[in-house]
Amino acid sequence: MLKKTHRISNRRLILKLSRQGKAYRTAWFVFKFLPAFTPDPQFAVSISKKAVKKAVDRNRFKRQIYVSLARHLHEMNHPVVGLIFLKKGSPEKPPFNQIEPQIQNFINHLSRHV
Repeated sequence: MLKKTHRISNRRLILKLSRQGKAYRTAWFVFKFLPAFTPDPQFAVSISKKAVKKAVDRNRFKRQIYVSLARHLHEMNHPVVGLIFLKKGSPEKPPFNQIEPQIQNFINHLSRHV
């Protein structure tokens, strides 16, 4: 799980990310990000009820995403704020062994483009 210093809890910042953030898309996720003004990178995960019906499954995906982020956070060069969405149109939900590479690709993308 991510430390509190690496999680976004400010609703205004989350809304700003969803509207103005640059997008990076993978097979199952949409990542929105902006440069940060804090020294630490911060992230939030949002999974809608339309994408995953059961709260148990939504929370499991969130935990898996946060664990993957925590494993690769040390690779980030620049402070960034980011928001991660699970795509609604995915026919099947990603297993954990396929979440990890997509998070790693996103982190690599951030290190090149921010």
